[in-house]
Parts: sequence; C-alpha cells; structure tokens
Amino acid sequence: MRREPEPVDSGVQIDFLPVNLSYVPEREMYTMFNAAAQQHGHDAQTAAVLTRCAVNMYSLGCGYHPEVVGRILAVLETHVVANERWARVLSKVINRELPKLRGTCLPIISMHEPLPHS
Repeated sequence: MRREPEPVDSGVQIDFLPVNLSYVPEREMYTMFNAAAQQHGHDAQTAAVLTRCAVNMYSLGCGYHPEVVGRILAVLETHVVANERWARVLSKVINRELPKLRGTCLPIISMHEPLPHS
C-alpha cells in the first residue's frame, strides 16, 4: 500500500517513486560524475567544479546558472541513455522528478529493489 506523498521543499509534488529506483550515496555520485566529466573532455579542474555543482544539486537542491546546468546535463546525456543508475537519479533530481537527497520528504518514501549497478 502506497503512502500519500508530502510536497517537496521546492513545491514539486511527488506522486510516487518507482520501486526500482534508489538514491546513490554522495561519494559514489561524486566519483561517477567526476569520471564522466573528464571523459566528456573537461580538464580536471573544470570537471571538479562541475562535479561539486552536480553533487550540490543532487544533495542539497542548490540552483546554478542555466549554463552550468546545461554543462552538467551534457555530461549526463550519454550515461542516461546507457541507463546508468547514478546518471538517471541525478538527472531526475535536476529535473525535479525526484526530491533532493537530503529533502524533508525522504523519510516517508519507501525505496525498494535498487537498480542494478551500472
């Protein structure tokens, strides 16, 4: 039986979470995104900045200039298409389809059967 969701801090209503979707630990998100940013062609310093921004968006719901968000989404694109769990979850948080990792509604959300690791 599903519980009725509570509104997310941003005002976005979450109807439900698919039972096959789970959050990724911040450390894993940092490692995966940083590697992806460097593979995408960013130098180590730029990759580190984009990674910190991406993890802040994921964890805390921080907002950034659209150009920064666009660069993050460009890094994610091929990984989302490849169905990599970390990229799918980050993309959904950025697009407000999932609440931020440290959101107040997380305790009420039941997360079962995490996606297989990419």
